[in-house]
Amino acid sequence: MKSTLSAFSSLIIIIGLLFGTNSIANAQQGDIIVTACATATYTLSSGTSIHFYDDGGPGGDCANGGSVANGNYANSGCETITTICPAPGETLNVDFIVLSMFATPSGFDWMVIYEGPTTTGNILFDNRSGGPDNPNATSCTYDNSAQFCITDNCFTFRFYASSVVNKEGWDALVSSTPTLGPGSIDIDVTDPTCTTDGSAELLNYDNTLTYVFTPAGPTIGPLGEIIGANFGQNYSIEILNGACGVEASFQIKAQFITPDAPDFVITAPTCLADGSAEINNYLVGATYTFTPAGPSVGGAGVVTGATFGQNYSVEVDNGNCTATATFQVEEQFDTPIPDFFGDLLEGCSPHTVTFIDTSGFANATCTWDFGDGNTSNLCDTVSHIFTGGGIYDVTLTMESEFGCIGDTTLINYIEVADDPIADFTADPMMSDYTDTEVNFTNESTNATSYIWDFGDLSPQVNDVDPVHEFPNGVANNYTVTLYAMGDLGCVDTATLVIIIKNPDLDFSIPNVFTPNGDNENDFFQMVNVENIPELEIVILNRWGNLVFESGEVNFKWNGLIQNNGAECSDGTYFYKVILKDLNGKEITEHGFVQLSRGK
Repeated sequence: MKSTLSAFSSLIIIIGLLFGTNSIANAQQGDIIVTACATATYTLSSGTSIHFYDDGGPGGDCANGGSVANGNYANSGCETITTICPAPGETLNVDFIVLSMFATPSGFDWMVIYEGPTTTGNILFDNRSGGPDNPNATSCTYDNSAQFCITDNCFTFRFYASSVVNKEGWDALVSSTPTLGPGSIDIDVTDPTCTTDGSAELLNYDNTLTYVFTPAGPTIGPLGEIIGANFGQNYSIEILNGACGVEASFQIKAQFITPDAPDFVITAPTCLADGSAEINNYLVGATYTFTPAGPSVGGAGVVTGATFGQNYSVEVDNGNCTATATFQVEEQFDTPIPDFFGDLLEGCSPHTVTFIDTSGFANATCTWDFGDGNTSNLCDTVSHIFTGGGIYDVTLTMESEFGCIGDTTLINYIEVADDPIADFTADPMMSDYTDTEVNFTNESTNATSYIWDFGDLSPQVNDVDPVHEFPNGVANNYTVTLYAMGDLGCVDTATLVIIIKNPDLDFSIPNVFTPNGDNENDFFQMVNVENIPELEIVILNRWGNLVFESGEVNFKWNGLIQNNGAECSDGTYFYKVILKDLNGKEITEHGFVQLSRGK
């Protein structure tokens, strides 16, 4: 059961007046005027409404100065008790149209209204001692603002007047209406989504009823949709049934906020550090889910645990809505680590070394620094000629396509010795085999030791400036080789050809002879003959006649024709001599000789 007293109550009383007795009557549509000093009970039919007056009938309006004849309460010195009940299971609504009642202490004129069928129920109105009292205090003032409502129960009205009055009275409209139960307001609240606001709809909306929202603002559309509610505001909605009503509460929520998609700040990798990812708009309290699993995000939005080169999607969930973005983190760029070796690490200048790059780093540029002021930009294999002596550091620098630079230096890696320069002179360079001693002067540089090979099958010697005697009596050309040796076994050679020649031919031809048998100068012959292996001589007289010829080196002409013919006369004879020296060279001599026997 439910009863309600509004802030300013007025009272309608339906009194079944049966003098001196209790009576129960089924009141029909129409007016009921109570019988003074009687106790009566009235039960309304379902859905009916009646007017309930004091015993004077309609009137009792003290607003007219108390001069109204009708409606005056006529009893005096007695109580009138009237109980009005609704139809079974229905709600009784009492709406005061007129309520003129002085506020008076007990023992004067007073009115008490009880909840229930007896005068022992909960007191809803009582002006005997001022509380609850007539809202208009001690004045007789018209009032129509009071309402009472009770569900499945009765109201009992108890009135006492100490004397007949013509100012006080009432007129109440009493109705028995169907009870509005908890299901009378069926609100379907649709939760918001990530794309739409929430909403509320009154499923059993009846446009014949009055709906009151608290706080005010919303309205109900023709299909029961609730319009104009503020999101997040708690509202109550009440269906009014006279003084009775049914309440329900609801709240409409705004569309869920969809979080912004993760805004990644991707830091590119460098040659010194891996790349990284940071969620610039990291939402504290949200859940971040990575696909594939593995990474996580810290409170500052920094992503950790990502596999380099893996493309990830990440979903941020604020509890209602989600948003997705993708990212990828790259690993630190590889820095080349050059590695190489050379095939010949030491040698004599000019020294060629082939360097082989074993780094195995693709797409790199190379710079070789050979330590001697020369460079190369070839990769893989490169050859270099060291032209000067010294000890050299060799550096290989490699730069990747991302600008990462690595270098390797092999310290004191290449040793090159200056090549000795062999040089010498010989004195004499040419001699005959009668005098074969030759002096050699060493003019080599950068050499520390020497080997002399004289080319004549004699033993080699290590003297700096040797003196050597070549074989005597043999004409020959000898190639003398000097081996000048320096550091690291570096060798240079120089050669000279020593000519040991045959001796020059030597002879004298006299220009007179006296073939007279005195054994002095009896023959024409060559004297002091040396080194003449061959000879041909022809002697002619002044007429050109041949008088002697010979192929003997040691010829002798005795003045006779052919040495055995007639004696030649004194006179001048002409000769021609063809000589060959030991080298086979021909020499022709012309001359004359005087034959004189002196007889």
